[in-house]
Amino acid sequence: MKDKEFEDVLGKNIQATVIDGIIYLKIDPSKRLGESKSGKSEIVATTSGNVNYAGIKLGINAYLPKTKVSSDE
Repeated sequence: MKDKEFEDVLGKNIQATVIDGIIYLKIDPSKRLGESKSGKSEIVATTSGNVNYAGIKLGINAYLPKTKVSSDE
């Protein structure tokens, strides 16, 4: 699927397209959107709840868990 344009924006750092009935998502894993509300993870991409796309509902959250810092010092 090289060089295919992803024209539909589903949320923050999430784009999508449908090819032959298959939904393809595009997320840039190098982007960081900030800390989660709980502070336990760094948000990479989100639909910020459920969205309708291609006749279905999607709810997507991509995140990196924060590493725990040892307090043994």
